[in-house]
Amino acid sequence: MRSIDKGFVLKIVLLTSIFWICTQLFLLHFLITPSGDATEKGNQEDLQKQQYQGGLFGGLSGRGVAALLARLGGGGGGLLSLLGEGGKPVRLPASLMADSKAKFGLNQFDVVVSNLISVNRSLPDVRHPSCRDSDLAKMAEKSGLNTSVIIVFHNEAWSTLLRTIHSVLNRSPPKLLQEVILVDDASDRDYLGASLETYVDALGARVRLLRLHERSGLIRARLAGAWEARGSTLTFLDAHCEVTVGWLEPLIAHVFINPHSVVCPAIDVISDTTFEYLQSTEKTWGVFSWDLLFDWDVVSPREELRRHHNPTMPIRTPAMAGGLFLIRRDYFYKLGAYDEGMEVWGGENVEMSLRVWQCGGELLIVPCSRVGHVFRKVSPYSWPGGVTHVLHRNRVRTARVWLDEFIELPFTLDPSLRTFEYGDVSERIALRRRLKCKSFSWYLQNIFPESNIRPHITRLGQIRNPVHELCFDTGGGRKGQMIAAVACRGVGSGGSAQQTFSVSTTGELTASVGCLGARHIHDNLILGQCDGDAGAFQKFVYDEQTKHILHVYSNLCVRVDTTRRELPLFLDNCATSNEFAWELPPHFHNQTSRTQ
Repeated sequence: MRSIDKGFVLKIVLLTSIFWICTQLFLLHFLITPSGDATEKGNQEDLQKQQYQGGLFGGLSGRGVAALLARLGGGGGGLLSLLGEGGKPVRLPASLMADSKAKFGLNQFDVVVSNLISVNRSLPDVRHPSCRDSDLAKMAEKSGLNTSVIIVFHNEAWSTLLRTIHSVLNRSPPKLLQEVILVDDASDRDYLGASLETYVDALGARVRLLRLHERSGLIRARLAGAWEARGSTLTFLDAHCEVTVGWLEPLIAHVFINPHSVVCPAIDVISDTTFEYLQSTEKTWGVFSWDLLFDWDVVSPREELRRHHNPTMPIRTPAMAGGLFLIRRDYFYKLGAYDEGMEVWGGENVEMSLRVWQCGGELLIVPCSRVGHVFRKVSPYSWPGGVTHVLHRNRVRTARVWLDEFIELPFTLDPSLRTFEYGDVSERIALRRRLKCKSFSWYLQNIFPESNIRPHITRLGQIRNPVHELCFDTGGGRKGQMIAAVACRGVGSGGSAQQTFSVSTTGELTASVGCLGARHIHDNLILGQCDGDAGAFQKFVYDEQTKHILHVYSNLCVRVDTTRRELPLFLDNCATSNEFAWELPPHFHNQTSRTQ
């Protein structure tokens, strides 16, 4: 028998491998490289359309899901799944645009694009380089803590739900991930029935599906998931997220350091149209204004100084968005979990933020933990009772329990809230007393001195020019925008909230969205972040005799230019003209005690 030439065999294997590598590179280039040739472009569009219509990641039967999972190791794979890899945007061909437009309203994001992307897609590591060498991962591993990830969904798109699940499974250390609990809040779409059950079964025992047979809303659905959880910490995620590498370890490490911490990842943006992964700034924190609605803002100079301008140090945020956070399970219940008197979704995040801070905890954004989230411009779901009813009820419950005398701010902004039905809050007030929680005034002075809610308010209402019947008006603007004078509106009428200002003992003129300030002659009044210590550029003095509003830093007066169409408010040399005459709002009185 002839002996085999091992060198010859090695050459054959090497040449064969090179051939297949070159073939795959050619096919990869053909599929993802745009071409000026119309035929090649048409072929590329056909491949994208086939992938979408074939339902590679959506609408499969139960048997098809199981087969796909076994074949691809959990979803995605092959050349066709390269779309969106690395968090790159997906641009649809013309042949899919009509379908994209028709289906956008189902989820208020482009489900056609989402269905083209692997549920196992790769993402960039957007952490600060110092995070990768941090000791937080070792601390988390040795902490003895793990987490139950709770994901509530209602009629969520198949591909975004699966991508959320797989990103958690793929990028969480097994030692730290106790389980993933999916809470179905009474979905009625067929693919979330038997197909999802088959898929979840194939994922193994660490993923569980909990069905709620009546629509309960996010708050009660999360409570149901928390009740089933076995982990020592609870992680709440929305159903259209993608976690990145190293996301979990810093969160667990920080609740190990302080068991009374509630920690949030830095939330990046996943485009609702292209599903591109977009890194957010590391200098953002959560805030709220007089109406108790959450918003994002730039981290204050005070907090940056406390952090020593270290981009990896946690941010002590005044409020959290509420969709994504981790908390120790025992502390979650000790703190009062969620207010079960609230309905559906909206406002519970501000209520929990106040409760954490006022009752001895701390609320952190951890920049070394990065999670992407699809931000939708509007909700695709109907809410029992309607959006206005739900938000009003939840905000009033928050105000009645936590705002003390400052309850007059949201009530002045929207007088209908005074008589709005909000249920029984006696248990929540008892919880506050039992936990020996601090006052809202303490919160403003110690946690959020930059708040638009100033600690020492003396007047609240319209700042009016009595001759021209013009009032200060924010125009619905945000920080950094000018304000002007507008015809005064009646209290409670449309737009009256834009004409509501507070005056503090330290001389600040504040709207719901910021403090007024200026610097030099002819400078317009600008809405800005409150300095927190009545900074010179935001300090005014009112002269009862002349009715002038004097800007302390410049020694100039606020004037409205009635000759200009936009009626700007700006600083000018003080004069006796009617354009300088202003009446401040009525004196502010506490009309509601904390126990009401």
